[in-house]
Amino acid sequence: MAFNQQKKALAINSMNALITEIALASNIDCAMLPFRKTRRMHEVDRQLIAGAEAALDAAQATLDTTDRDLAVLNKEMREISRRVAEGESHTAPLMCRLEAIDVDTDVEIARKEAWIYWFWGWRCLRVETRVPISNVVTTDGTFRISWTDWERTAFSVQVTCSTGLVPTFYMGSLVVYGASRHVHAAEIAQIKAELEPIRAKIKEDQADLKHKQDAEKYAKEVLEGLNKLIEENTLVSRVASMQELRLDQLGAVHEWYKAAVGKQLSSSDLREYIQLLGSLPVRPATSSFAG
Repeated sequence: MAFNQQKKALAINSMNALITEIALASNIDCAMLPFRKTRRMHEVDRQLIAGAEAALDAAQATLDTTDRDLAVLNKEMREISRRVAEGESHTAPLMCRLEAIDVDTDVEIARKEAWIYWFWGWRCLRVETRVPISNVVTTDGTFRISWTDWERTAFSVQVTCSTGLVPTFYMGSLVVYGASRHVHAAEIAQIKAELEPIRAKIKEDQADLKHKQDAEKYAKEVLEGLNKLIEENTLVSRVASMQELRLDQLGAVHEWYKAAVGKQLSSSDLREYIQLLGSLPVRPATSSFAG
């Protein structure tokens, strides 16, 4: 009995010495040493693979649906953008014209010239308008003319011009101005009436476009999450299908396997395993780690 115990102790010491020598050897990468999975670990692997494949099927189905929805959204957004651009191209010249005439700038609305058939004398000039008069200007002919006896209302102006004793035939002109928005009131009203429904439609389309852009952003976030989920579960399925684990992977994974043996894995267990794989020194996702 004592001999057997001594022999067993020597064997253990020899094994420990061998392991120490291997670990200290500079030309051996201990992290790459393979360890075969146990039967119980393979039982857990089967659950992992089943859970990962179910998650992959669900994620792929949702991804396909989201892809189709996103394609429809993109088509609808292109059509809305086309309508908005078409509406804006139609309103642009109207807006340009409106900005030019819907202002208080003076516009000439009437002009009356004074001629005389004698060498000197006087004339009375009167102008009546349909829009309010904003300004009145007189221009002299060849010589300086006297403009007197002004009578002015909102829609009329009257003045007397005289040559005095200066001989002339052309005495001058009376020029009447009105504000542009009053002169072009009918055209302004017509342009505004034409713009109103187009602007309303553009505003409606822009709101719809904003809503669909938000939906597109959400769909892209969903796609990003689904692609990550597919990547993670593909990794789980790949690692669970391996027959061996490396030494640098074994330490982190072993405790999880010990806790998982004999239990029905839940989605939280699968999530924990995914996080665990992400913390490994080298993610076992390449063919060099396949079992």
